[in-house]
Amino acid sequence: MPRTPIPEGITRDDVLLAIQELKTGNTVHEFHDSERYDLVHDGERFAPKAVIGIAAKRLTGHVLVPADFSGGESSKCFRVLSSLGFTVERKPGTPESGPLSFEVGQEYNRRSEIHGPFGGQMQGGIATPSDHSAIFLFTGERGGEFGYEDRFREDGVFLYTGEGQAGDMGFVRGNLAIRDSIQTGKQLLLFEQTRKGFVRFVGPAHYLGNHKEQRSDSTGAIREAIVFELGMGVLVPSEPAPANSDTIDLPKAETLDELRAAISFKPSVNLTPKQRLTVVHYRSEAVKRYVLARARGRCEGCENEAPFKNKKNQPYLEPHHTTRRADGGPDAPAHVIALCPNCHRRVHSGIDGETFNQSFIRKLRGIEPSI
Repeated sequence: MPRTPIPEGITRDDVLLAIQELKTGNTVHEFHDSERYDLVHDGERFAPKAVIGIAAKRLTGHVLVPADFSGGESSKCFRVLSSLGFTVERKPGTPESGPLSFEVGQEYNRRSEIHGPFGGQMQGGIATPSDHSAIFLFTGERGGEFGYEDRFREDGVFLYTGEGQAGDMGFVRGNLAIRDSIQTGKQLLLFEQTRKGFVRFVGPAHYLGNHKEQRSDSTGAIREAIVFELGMGVLVPSEPAPANSDTIDLPKAETLDELRAAISFKPSVNLTPKQRLTVVHYRSEAVKRYVLARARGRCEGCENEAPFKNKKNQPYLEPHHTTRRADGGPDAPAHVIALCPNCHRRVHSGIDGETFNQSFIRKLRGIEPSI
């Protein structure tokens, strides 16, 4: 069944009539008592979604069902009731939800440790809990079987495929929530599946932009998929960005000290998506240059000299990200090693690639002990 969204034009009289119908029990509907919030009118309490679902009948010709729309503090359901002068408040005795606190690299039971305390949709890759200013994003290798090819790009941007199993993807539900996360102030939290029922926290993310790609859907048909471009890491407070400007001045980074400072540079809450993307590229380039300078012309894997020089007359080595679960994404020197082409291909294509990569992780603990 297609969803019927909350229509525009619901009036206060529509809501009052819906409340009366709930009191008399004369209207058939599928709504249950609310879990956390009530609409309070004349000293009586009513489920907000039930009220809106019935109030929409004049405009849609039928009573809505629970799956048609969401509830919660930031939902359209609550906004409509508030705009019409009605009071929606937390149920008496209902505790405030706990804080959103996840440790990068830590594994969590998705059902009991994420959705249990914080809510949000249990199925799918995007969960939008109604009582928290956060959006949970879930990724995993198996998604590639269904056209969900999430990955880190070379510049440090994480490419995250939107939701929608069949047909062209549109900016609705979770996709709309990600796109509008800057305006709504919602924090993006990225998790990757590790085993059945469990996910590992990759880290906080922020919206940089989106583009569309041709991907197959769940039926095997080619469709237009939305691919979100996400930056990793926590945004810091700052002065508002200049109006109508997508440029940003960044400090010069040439010496090792300047490169270390560039690596520590974080995008701010008040930057535009294009400005944030500029910062991501700036940090990513600083990491690569820092790691290559740190290697001093020798492969940090096999410790042999670089096999040749590039066109800039510099020793040729390739930065390799040993993990995508580093604090702030893959671009942190403690998780990037400079390798000769042979070692780099071995770690990606060799039969012992995973074991080889683990040896680099251990080696980096000695190379970058302070980060």
